[in-house]
Amino acid sequence: MAEWVPTSVVYFSHGTNASASITKLSAVGATLATFTPDAAVYPRILCVHKNTLWFASKDTVYPSNSLTPETFDLTNGIKVTEGSAYITALVSMGGVLFVHKKDNI
Repeated sequence: MAEWVPTSVVYFSHGTNASASITKLSAVGATLATFTPDAAVYPRILCVHKNTLWFASKDTVYPSNSLTPETFDLTNGIKVTEGSAYITALVSMGGVLFVHKKDNI
């Protein structure tokens, strides 16, 4: 789950490894909107960092467009090659986006 503070919106990922999607929960009328970034990329871990919604899928992190967080730049994903496991957490702290893997940060 990730909170987008300027817009009072919360995003959370749900589903299986084969069909995960992101759901947006808005404070205005508590509306839900579900979207999947791409059929081949499944969002598992979410984080808001520097006004950008990031998600991790396997060993790659993907940024959203900073003005439209439901639009992801899937061509510029950052593959994390250190470590042998998939990404298990994304943490924004002190202006740095930390990418955690089972055996590496």
